[in-house]
Amino acid sequence: MVLIRTAVLALMLLTIVSECCRSYTRGIIPCNAIKGYSVQTVKELCHINAIIFYTKKGRAACTNPALGWVMTCCRGIMESCIQVNHYITTSSSIMLYL
Repeated sequence: MVLIRTAVLALMLLTIVSECCRSYTRGIIPCNAIKGYSVQTVKELCHINAIIFYTKKGRAACTNPALGWVMTCCRGIMESCIQVNHYITTSSSIMLYL
């Protein structure tokens, strides 16, 4: 029973560590190539803060949130989401009144 518990804990640890950014991607990713992002904060096993961009080609890139271009891309994605949400909300309201 102890061996099984140890194996499960080791597997969980490996899974958590593999999902952490341990370094930043070099270079600049064009904002129009990015379809979304997530935020990684410093945790026990993740030692750096990072913005993880997900590209339209299905790749993930760990980027430094202190860089201007990273925040510019994040703002652009956020503004696009707000515009889509506003359109959906407005369209729904119109449909309710018809």
